[in-house]
Amino acid sequence: MWTAIRGHISCLQWLIEEVKVEYDICDSEGLTPLDNAVIQARYDCALYLKKKGQVLKSMEFYRAKNDKFLFD
Repeated sequence: MWTAIRGHISCLQWLIEEVKVEYDICDSEGLTPLDNAVIQARYDCALYLKKKGQVLKSMEFYRAKNDKFLFD
């Protein structure tokens, strides 16, 4: 979902809450919007998606690249 990748939190919230866009999806690499938000350091979007119930698909990838994990 491009809004999570680009960090457009208000647009992301509008799409999910008002338009009811499906957001529990994976891209061609198997990453969710939450995964992509974390990779792109869009933490406001990542926290929003986490609150909406999304789960990171590859937590080990993030732990290997970062000393501190966003959701620890």
